[in-house]
Amino acid sequence: MRRRKKIKLPEIAEWGNLERALSNALRGKRQRKDARAFLAKMPDSLAEVGAGIRTGHAVTGEFREFTIHDPKQRLICAPCFRDRVAHHAVMNLCEAEFERYQIEDSYACRRGKGLHAAVARAAGFSRKYHYFLKADVRHYFGTVPREELWQRVCRHFRGDAMHDLWQQLIWSWRPELKGGLPIGSLTSQHLGNFYLASLDRMVKQEWRVKGYVRYMDDFVLWSDDKADLIKRGKQLSEYVGDVLHQQLKLLIIQPSRTSLQFLGTRIRAGHVGLNTRSRRRYAGRVRQVTRDVAQGRMSEGQAQAKLGALTAFTDIAACHRFRRKVCSSA
Repeated sequence: MRRRKKIKLPEIAEWGNLERALSNALRGKRQRKDARAFLAKMPDSLAEVGAGIRTGHAVTGEFREFTIHDPKQRLICAPCFRDRVAHHAVMNLCEAEFERYQIEDSYACRRGKGLHAAVARAAGFSRKYHYFLKADVRHYFGTVPREELWQRVCRHFRGDAMHDLWQQLIWSWRPELKGGLPIGSLTSQHLGNFYLASLDRMVKQEWRVKGYVRYMDDFVLWSDDKADLIKRGKQLSEYVGDVLHQQLKLLIIQPSRTSLQFLGTRIRAGHVGLNTRSRRRYAGRVRQVTRDVAQGRMSEGQAQAKLGALTAFTDIAACHRFRRKVCSSA
């Protein structure tokens, strides 16, 4: 059995760790009103976060909720800036333990394991195997069972204080709910990835499946044997339902020469292109940036940065002609 990690609350609340957490929390958020208010009261603001961690009141549980529709409707629950700093302080020390539990082919919220790496790995398997099975968890973040998640986390960390800290973090958002993690929280990303790691281990270590990629709650298995994938699909549904207490969407089993829709791309026998939704999303955003510049709502420098970020996503696919067409018509 894996030896549980011993982390003490004073280590998390140590000033150097808090300063590092603050630096991480400020990335891309420095101009936010709550971030400026936090910085205006430094160093007292940071000392307050440390005191809260030491006394078992790590977070306030304050969230700002809003809905986005890109690429589909999602409720985003962003923690207040003080809680963001606390989340980073915790993950600075705990992330390595979560990382040790992951397999090579699980992606998201891991260094060097982003969307581009996941798609590249999937494209490689699509070239190698004849069939794929694609699945994802229905309403994943909204249905993660908190008690089961907390018990699994406790198996990796020693000490009642750490167990209480994780209990507070897991239940800080809408504590009346039995299930669900807020989309938009740093800890939710890591906890969500961690909760499905037991599925990864079953597929890779017990079933010995070589072709497998998971990006958060989207995952794909590859094989040259279609009948084996049909059998694995039934076993996956049973495991997700009976052990993880969640539900899979409709399983898709198709030849690799057809189109695998994965993370905004279309993979066909190893060739990667953008799917229809990603093309529409890219074209719409480019047109919006062009309008914002023309109407004075965005500077040229801001537009270049925005377009650079949009193009970075499309770099994963062979779509240079499509990009040129969109940019020339915007």
